[in-house]
Amino acid sequence: MIENEGVPLWELDQAFWARERGVDYPLTHYDLETWEESVREGDPAARAVSDTGDLLRLIEDRYPGHRLDLRAEGGRARISLLITETRDGKLPIGVAGEYQGEAPPSRLGRAIALATVRADGLARGLDLRLKAVAGLAKRAPPYADWPVEEISTGRWGAVHHGLRLLCATANSPEGAARHATMNHKGDYGLLLCRERYETLAPQAGLPDQPARTLAQDDSGGPEF
Repeated sequence: MIENEGVPLWELDQAFWARERGVDYPLTHYDLETWEESVREGDPAARAVSDTGDLLRLIEDRYPGHRLDLRAEGGRARISLLITETRDGKLPIGVAGEYQGEAPPSRLGRAIALATVRADGLARGLDLRLKAVAGLAKRAPPYADWPVEEISTGRWGAVHHGLRLLCATANSPEGAARHATMNHKGDYGLLLCRERYETLAPQAGLPDQPARTLAQDDSGGPEF
């Protein structure tokens, strides 16, 4: 939507705001009035695409830990927004939204907004994925105590079937045991183990469960 030259800026502003508020787009009559009120009150999310200053204010407020890289030359731009911390706290890993393509100076705001939406989508998706394993650290024994099993032909891994967790696999039991000692700590490490287990479950004969991929984006909201 945002890359379509024919879409006016006010529509993009509304779509951006709808995504921030978690409401449907196109806006209902009620939401349209609320958006107009947000514009009057100076809410940076209400004019984030048409006013680059508002967009940068939103980035500064929403993501205390971030790095915005921008290079524009000859009518093209390469933009990256790396988020390492949101208002809810630090992320276990940084996530980056990028834009690369045509973007003359007059359209840089659109390009930065698109990179922002992409980065925010990844941050939201990571937060939802982490919530799926919240509290699991209190129940999971140390990685080194998990039994090492042959997960598939020639591939071994430390596994906890009860909690549906699998460390990185290796081509020998000894290698799998070493991988277990190097696994990420905390909820993020358990998240990787849970997603690895569920990804390999259908092909390795593990208890069946719909797989979730590491790249899955649960950002939700209207298409932008």
